[in-house]
Amino acid sequence: MIIKSTNNFLISNGNRAQLKFPLLCWDMGWECAEPTLESLPYDFVCRGMDDSKLFKTVQVKQAYEYADGRQRCDIRKKGKKNTKIKYECGDFDILAAYKPSSKDWYIIPWEEISNVKSEINLSREKWDQFRLDHIGV
Repeated sequence: MIIKSTNNFLISNGNRAQLKFPLLCWDMGWECAEPTLESLPYDFVCRGMDDSKLFKTVQVKQAYEYADGRQRCDIRKKGKKNTKIKYECGDFDILAAYKPSSKDWYIIPWEEISNVKSEINLSREKWDQFRLDHIGV
């Protein structure tokens, strides 16, 4: 999905979340780096998101609002011939999901979504425990 900003600059919604994520890291005091390889199954490496001193791999996704009001976040990656395939264990450690309607971020460990086939619905209470209480990013 492509959106058009007020200055006629075209950007995909997913890229918008990826642009906002380093600002979230800055505000939260997390260290963040973006790898230059496009073929990696994650978008960032971050340290400070938990109590360990280790860097974690982070996949950033944005939720989309559907006509029924649900905020769904696709958690599949691109496969061959533009297909979508499920992420595998080890592809990333943390999902950072952005919900633009409320400007909320959800920091979800891989273990919580490893059995999900294609998408999560951020409108469900199940995911509230992973929502950051952070405003303004």
